[in-house]
Amino acid sequence: MAREGEFPVPHVPTPLRQRLTEREKEVVALLLQGYSNREIAARCFISEQTVKDHLKHIYTKTGIHHRSALMAWLWGTNHRC
Repeated sequence: MAREGEFPVPHVPTPLRQRLTEREKEVVALLLQGYSNREIAARCFISEQTVKDHLKHIYTKTGIHHRSALMAWLWGTNHRC
């Protein structure tokens, strides 16, 4: 379990994990913890639009285009590195 302020990196298949930026990994970690875009923005000190932009990049890299489908796919990979 991550300590306050740390972002656990979910399990993402290696080729994809290598393509995600550190910020995208943080966004994914918070997404998996159930945070909304607004909450992710506040925790990362970025705008809500920037969170949306990161999610668009993540969707493009995964080929998954819906938040719930992305979460289900990541949880299905056992959510660990």
